[in-house]
Amino acid sequence: MRKFFVCLLTALLLCGVGTAFATQPLTTDSATTQGLKNAQVEVGFSYGEKDDLNVTEIPLTFTYGIANTIDLEASIPYARWEVNDFDEAGFSDLKIALKYNFYSGWAKLAIKPEVSIPTGDEDKGLGAGEFNYGTTFIATKQINDFTLHANVSYKKVDNDINVDTNDIWTGLIAAEYAIDEKLTAVAEVGLADYQDNLILTGGLVYNLAKGLYVDVAVGQTPNLDWKAQTGLTWRF
Repeated sequence: MRKFFVCLLTALLLCGVGTAFATQPLTTDSATTQGLKNAQVEVGFSYGEKDDLNVTEIPLTFTYGIANTIDLEASIPYARWEVNDFDEAGFSDLKIALKYNFYSGWAKLAIKPEVSIPTGDEDKGLGAGEFNYGTTFIATKQINDFTLHANVSYKKVDNDINVDTNDIWTGLIAAEYAIDEKLTAVAEVGLADYQDNLILTGGLVYNLAKGLYVDVAVGQTPNLDWKAQTGLTWRF
């Protein structure tokens, strides 16, 4: 029984329970980069459930502009899961990505390859025990007060505990609407070819001060029946 839930949680973490690398609170990413020598720090908190499984995540993400059109990103989530009498907690696998905004014209286009380094404990359901990789194609278009995003991503997932999630394709579309100078409404919908397929998120982002944002959102992922989340973003 314990092995079953360890396998299940590993699948959840490998296949994207969290929002690492996305524009909080969305799973969908933006083609916009930080700019040369600009940085961004994101910290989030999410809680979700699927059947008897409860998952809490605290993702930490750092982004740095190594060129005007290239970002280097690193993310590692702290995760805790609980089901019946079982529970485990700890840091999951470290993820490194490079986002390249290769076109800016009628829209912004970017590509973002990533690699997952097996730093999490696979025996506790916190990591894959293997190196994994993927890439995301990103498009962003601003139309007046709306900003639209589209993502198509592929992940190759190998693991040491035979979780059957090998080749994962995901498609996402998202919209941001600037209600006023401080408040932005965000929403996304997407499909993934694993678990229950559907991704839904709706939320708000508020600009607390220059470069500082707080967000709240609720939604559904392919591996959680529901999820609530909040986070802080600091750009400098």
